Amino acid sequence: MAVLSKEQLAELEVLLGRIKGVNAARVVLDAEGKVDEIHLLAGSSRSPKQIVRDVESALLASFNIAIDHKKISIAQVEGGDTEDDSREEIRPQVAKVDMALEQSIVRVNVELTIGESKISGTAEGPATSQNRKRLLAIATVCAVENFLNKNGIFVVEDVQELYISGKKAMVVAVAAILGREEENYLGAAYANGDEREAVVKATLAAINRRLRFFVEK
Repeated sequence: MAVLSKEQLAELEVLLGRIKGVNAARVVLDAEGKVDEIHLLAGSSRSPKQIVRDVESALLASFNIAIDHKKISIAQVEGGDTEDDSREEIRPQVAKVDMALEQSIVRVNVELTIGESKISGTAEGPATSQNRKRLLAIATVCAVENFLNKNGIFVVEDVQELYISGKKAMVVAVAAILGREEENYLGAAYANGDEREAVVKATLAAINRRLRFFVEK
């Protein structure tokens, strides 16, 4: 079985998260860097066997990895499907991204639109290249929390840049605090010449599927 790098692991989790019926995916590697466990959070519209077959096909086609189906665990949530749902989706859209530098500190402001509403979030910190990306994700999360009128729900765990199919993409890992439980989400977006907007879109891609849950709580 192939040994995966950190970038390939992130790419694999993004791929699995796009499988129909899957809401979130987490891949655990063994000490050698090979796939040891795959954990999926899925809705109830598809059977576990269908999802497992898609996972096996995706692994084989994209990474040339054949995995024992016993290593794939699926937690299904009743009514947790994100497709074929008659209820209105909550989908924030990027309106504006501003970044101001003052000496060694950068201040980021992200403005989003949700329907007719406009929301914004800010973050500031040291102006290193990696921290700028992280601050963009944090400001995006802050904007969404302002819309929900709930603070401290999401935590930006990591922001990475990688190449998929020869194109630069941004991958953002976000954790959500649900009482005493924690969920982990992953989102990605191609840069297409605008890294800032790509980070914001990747952050939204990570949390969009769960926004309705926090609105209805």
